Amino acid sequence: MNSCKISLPRGLKEALFIARRNRFAAEVEICGRREAAHVPSSGRMGELLYPGARVYVAPRDRPGAGLKYRILLAEGGCCPVSVDSLLPNRLVRRALASGGGCLWVDFEGVSRDEGEPLLRDVFGFHHLPIDDCFNELVDPPKAEVYDGYLFVIVQGIDYASASRRLAVT
Repeated sequence: MNSCKISLPRGLKEALFIARRNRFAAEVEICGRREAAHVPSSGRMGELLYPGARVYVAPRDRPGAGLKYRILLAEGGCCPVSVDSLLPNRLVRRALASGGGCLWVDFEGVSRDEGEPLLRDVFGFHHLPIDDCFNELVDPPKAEVYDGYLFVIVQGIDYASASRRLAVT
């Protein structure tokens, strides 16, 4: 299987997270100096961004509002974790453009209004598998080859031992 690689920017520095000023700004300590840094995610991220957490920052291309750095990664226990909320979209676009590898898209609990534009416009799905994705009926398992992708419907089986019932998931 091919992999999609993303390069880390030059000048990446280790820093200590001090505090979050607001949704998009934080203070970090780099080589003993306090610096302002952009947080590229509006999420709380309290599990990753807490006082004393190890983070990795890069100089901003266009420093704005006095923010010289951008926080890219935070230590997440066993490995650095991206805090950039736009990175997943860039990785998916890059993986699709590469034409190689395998990307599994699992749609469960997604409305047609949310999912159809993604499947049609980003992934280029034919209208028939899009209909299958949002069909309310339980479809039999199947695999169909379309131009550039394999569309698969699978069913899981859930066994409840107390009631001795099987259910299709």
